[in-house]
Amino acid sequence: MKWKNIWLASCLRSCFILVTQITIASATAQDTFPQFNIAAWNMQWLSSVPSRQFEASIRSDQDYQALRAEYAPLAISVLAFQEVNDPIALQRVIGSDYRLIFSDRKSPLRRQHQFDDINQYTGFALARNIAYADPRDIVLDSRPTSKLRFASYIILFPSSAHPIHLLSIHLKAGCTGRYQKSRRACRTLKAQVQQLNQWIASREAQNQRYLLLGDFNHNLSHPKDWLWQQLSAGTEAQLVSRETPSICQVRASSGSTQSAPRLRRYSSLIDHMVGSPSLMLSDVRQVPYSIENVKQFQLSDHCIVAAKLAIESLN
Repeated sequence: MKWKNIWLASCLRSCFILVTQITIASATAQDTFPQFNIAAWNMQWLSSVPSRQFEASIRSDQDYQALRAEYAPLAISVLAFQEVNDPIALQRVIGSDYRLIFSDRKSPLRRQHQFDDINQYTGFALARNIAYADPRDIVLDSRPTSKLRFASYIILFPSSAHPIHLLSIHLKAGCTGRYQKSRRACRTLKAQVQQLNQWIASREAQNQRYLLLGDFNHNLSHPKDWLWQQLSAGTEAQLVSRETPSICQVRASSGSTQSAPRLRRYSSLIDHMVGSPSLMLSDVRQVPYSIENVKQFQLSDHCIVAAKLAIESLN
């Protein structure tokens, strides 16, 4: 019995050493590669031409300054944005040192997919030193005049040995919990996710790395979540934000006034990052706003979800 205990202790110690060595080697490898900050942000009806129909779109100069103050310290190189109507409004928040890639849905050729007054576009803002390609977006609703958001599609470092395929996501709202076939929002969301699953499977079939980030309008981290099961079915997709806590506090949509704002904290994350296993992502976090800024200014009802992405080679 004594020898069995000694043998077991020796095995456990060897396993611990092996796991520790692998972890340290992985961390060391990641630390030796160039890193940059990548993020997703639903900016809630951000528009230089606000609409009275959507109160959140009406922002003062002070509101824009507060948004910029929240964003600037993060030093983000790649931003996947959602709910942005136009470049003018976006640059007032993030500055002019980015290349902006708006959804194909914004194109004059896609007029049938646009609202007349204000639109919620997805897209990317890239630091100017980052090479990219801009393939055709993923249209997540096949109806000819659908106004639903496209999944904006870019490829980072397309000429390198290690390109990364990115989608900026804003999925259908109204189906946050279990799947209910009787609800149109759930049926639409399921159809969108099936298309994304096919896109992921296609990337993996071609041995391509990928990252989907943005507003999934769903708690993918919930145990046995139906949407996550559909999205990842038959693939090696990883929910990078699975362990990321929801710490964002925003203004409540009801019972809140400018003079007496009421705050709320969402119990679960609906802004996520989903990536291929080989991506070297670390420090995945939700970035809360300053409570004073939330109380005083019209920010957004979503906080930024950010991470560090390491790249093996840019060539």
